[in-house]
Parts: sequence; structure tokens; C-alpha cells
Amino acid sequence: MTDLHLDPSSLRPFEPRKRVVQCSNGPMNALMWAFTSCVQGPARMVFAGSRGGGADNASLRANATRAMQWNYSLFHLAHHYYEENHRKFCVTDEDQSVAILLEVTSLRAAPEDMDGGVSGELPRSEFIDPLTNETLGPIPILFVRYLYETRSNGGPSKQASKFIQSALGAGGGIVTIKAASIEEVDFGLVELQRGQSLVGKSTKAGKFNESVLLPKKINKTKSIIDKTYICVACSKTVHGRLQQCSRCKVAYYCGRDCQVRHWKYGGHKDVCCKVPKVVGNKDTGPRKSFVFDIEDAKPPSGMTIAVNYRSGNMIATGLDRHTRSKLNKEGGPKLSKPPTPRNNYGDKEFIVKLQTPAGQLGLPTMPWMCYDGPKRSFEAYIPMNTAGLPEVYALLQRDGVKGCNPENGLIGYKGYFNAKWEGSWVRIFYDRVISPQAW
Repeated sequence: MTDLHLDPSSLRPFEPRKRVVQCSNGPMNALMWAFTSCVQGPARMVFAGSRGGGADNASLRANATRAMQWNYSLFHLAHHYYEENHRKFCVTDEDQSVAILLEVTSLRAAPEDMDGGVSGELPRSEFIDPLTNETLGPIPILFVRYLYETRSNGGPSKQASKFIQSALGAGGGIVTIKAASIEEVDFGLVELQRGQSLVGKSTKAGKFNESVLLPKKINKTKSIIDKTYICVACSKTVHGRLQQCSRCKVAYYCGRDCQVRHWKYGGHKDVCCKVPKVVGNKDTGPRKSFVFDIEDAKPPSGMTIAVNYRSGNMIATGLDRHTRSKLNKEGGPKLSKPPTPRNNYGDKEFIVKLQTPAGQLGLPTMPWMCYDGPKRSFEAYIPMNTAGLPEVYALLQRDGVKGCNPENGLIGYKGYFNAKWEGSWVRIFYDRVISPQAW
């Protein structure tokens, strides 16, 4: 359907069923999510960066295709436009050798007859709520005007100078987006030139041209990305084929040394191929789950501090009442003792937070912290040899929230799951990581 002509005046505004969606890294506006949805799930780890704070250009150059690099720049453009109402942008390489000046003139919803078959745009069936898998509606279309500039021209052209002056005069300025490479900027230029055919315009050299930006599905990724794994013993990111535990088929290693060390000293021997305990005859259906006895989930020896980020107070284990009272009199966040475990939910499911202890090895060797919210009715420390934790750890690496201390490089993960009381046991369902909670 190459004869399709897009006219913003005849299209509805972009009004997704949800303005904000909850993805594994927290809330994200729907325009950003449209560009995120273009990239295959396993390849999205490139955009998270080595420490979960976003990818740098060096890693993008090494691991991402030109299409992925351009998509990442549009992801940032979507943030500044949708969240901060910026309309004028400059996409340039790090040396500012080439640049694309962009102005977003309108945001519209794709028409009904445009659904993945016109120019490789994201199909509506894949623009979905990550929690409910329900469609969010038509994909967005950004109508833009653009100008391609190169340093070899001897400085900004008259058109570019007028663009910059008008942006400064309006008070909004220009948002600069640093592309990963010159090749990415050139790729973006080709995409904009292709978009001109959708608005019935031809290219005019040295002039601002009208075009559209669409979230386009990325089918090709570098093979290095498609085969990226994390060693459960040392947390090293490995590109290519890892050694897999031949028994449980769950644990992956960067080499035999890590596999042997993890078997002997990392606790894998205690959990490999062990099926999670089942209490009574409860039928949990096809959902993956594990259980732990609340009586066995005692805090580790010594003092442990857990912060309640909602109230600012702290829960301290390993402190007697007098020491806790003395510290409270000295000021600072209030220290309280852990709650006495109690079932406030009956037979209903509720939400818990699982948090691994920070460490430099892959699979933690210390107990995992688990509690409910927002009013904490129990706080448990799940023994690391509990069956099911290796698989949960792999899930958290992929879909959980990663934390890293920049001073010592210690890494930890957290995620939220559905749970249910079964007598004195708590069953945690890890069929999926649910959206982050406010507590």
C-alpha cells in the first residue's frame, strides 16, 4: 500500500488507551513504549547498559545495528517531546560532523489501513500493554520537518541559523541528541527521505523537508546480541554460547571453572534438579512457584537494616530493644523491630518484593529478603538453597530492577511477585515479574 498519503489534518490525535504503561523498569509513557516495542525483548538489554543506567554510545556502536541506534535516539526524542513538550531537536554525532535538525509539527495516530504493511512500521498487535497484553490502539506518527547539515559546508546554513534563532527566541531551545555514530545519522536521513513519500513530498536539497517518524519493527539484530547471556557464578556478560548445567538446564556459565566453583561452593549442588516443596494438596496450576516456611526464614546473624522508602524509617534486625531505643534518641530515621509474621490476606493472593543481597558473584550465597507492603505484615529471609531461586534469579536478571553500587561494583536485583499463604508457608509465583510498587 505504497500509495498511502498521510495528512495530519485528517488523522486523529495520538490517544493511546494508557498514557503510561508499567514495564519491567518502571513507568514509561506510551510514545516511548512504542519505540521500545520495536526491538526484540532479548536485544533490549543493550539499551540498559552495563549498569542498568542506559547505554553509552560505545556499547551501542559495538552491539547495536544502525536501525537500533536510530531507534534509541528516537526513544529519547519521544521522552523530551511527550514529557517536556520540546519540539525542536538536533541529532548529531559525537564530533558534530553531521547533524539532522528536526522539528515535530504534530503527533497523530496511524490510520486503520496502516498496520505493519506500509513501510515496516510496528504492527498494532505488537503495540500492547506489557502487563495485560491488550492493545494500546493505533501506533503513533510524528510529523516532522527536517534539515540535513554537514560540517564540510563551512558552518550552519541560513536555514539552520534561522531554525536555531527561532528556537532560542521561543525560549524552548533545541534538545541535542548525541547519535552513536555518523552511520546512525546517515541511516536516519534515509529513513526521513523514505518518510517523505508517505506525505507526498519530494526532497529539496538545502531546505527543510516534510516527513514522518514511525516506530518501525526491527527484525535484524547483531548475532552478538541474540546470544548474550549472564554467567550465574560471576555475573560476566558473555556473547555467544555458554556452558549449561546438563542436569537442570537452568544455570549458565562462562566457562568450566565457574561451573565447578558454583557447584562446589556457590550452592548449586544443593538446588540442582530439586523440585520446590508442595504443601498439602494445593493445586497451583501451570504457574511456576516455590515455597518457604516462614519459621525457617529468619534474618541472618548480625545487624541488618532494611529501609522503608515510603516512610523513610528503617527496620533493624539483630538489635536488642535497648540498643534500638538508644539509636532512636540520637535522631535520624526511626528504627523499629521486624513485624511478627501474620497472615493478613487469608486465601487471597498478595504482592511481595524479592530482593537479592548485593554481591560480586552471580547467584547470591546469602538469604534473599522478602516482604509485603505497603504495611509490612512479615519480613522473611529466604535461605539461598531454596529450590527455585536459581530460576528466579535468571528471571530477575532479565526483567527485574538492577542496582549497582558505583563505589564497589556490588550488584543486586529486586522484583515484585504474586504470593499466597499456605499455612505457615508462603508460596511465591514467579511466572512473571509484575510492575514495581510504590512501597
